[in-house]
Amino acid sequence: MKTFVSRHALRSALLGSVASASLSVASLAFTGGAMAQDDQASDAPKVFTLEEIVVTAQRRSEGVYSTPMAITALSGDEMAMRGLDSVSDIDRAVPNLNVTRFGVGNPAHAAIFIRGIGLQDHIITTDPGVGVYVDGVYLGRQMGANLNLTNVERIEVLRGPQGTLYGRNTIGGAVNIITKKPGDEETFQFEIQAGTRARVAGNFYGNFKLADNLACR
Repeated sequence: MKTFVSRHALRSALLGSVASASLSVASLAFTGGAMAQDDQASDAPKVFTLEEIVVTAQRRSEGVYSTPMAITALSGDEMAMRGLDSVSDIDRAVPNLNVTRFGVGNPAHAAIFIRGIGLQDHIITTDPGVGVYVDGVYLGRQMGANLNLTNVERIEVLRGPQGTLYGRNTIGGAVNIITKKPGDEETFQFEIQAGTRARVAGNFYGNFKLADNLACR
């Protein structure tokens, strides 16, 4: 027995097969694209942001990463974490910096060298090669330059000659110490240290609001 199929029925069957095949290919392509996007999203590198310290190395406030000079900035929290208690300790965290007290019994003396430029002897008539500034005020001699770094907002170490902005006494560089400013919030900070030979030291700092526009620290 012979079975006859009309031309119209054969054409409809072929079109149905082609349509179903096209839908299968499109579904596979969509699934593959989605898997590729998921793989790319999982393989994408994670973006980490660094906290930028605002410095005044060029006599204006700007980010440390956009300052066109060799500068190292340390915040007060970072110095506390590193255990940097005085100026003589910062050479452990700043490259090309060396702080010595050779031949001097006074612990307040600090002979600061940047890139080998500095002054070893504490001669009262000789200017040091590295300038030390506290809130913009120049410390003209090395005796008394070994300051305590508690209650300090940040410290900036500028390497290289800074005579254009800081004068002739900065042929090796400059060290800027910026203390914390009084604010609206009343805060208190107390520190105590103990060591060998019955050494005990303590510090107390507070921020007191006296009026709406007046505070002391």
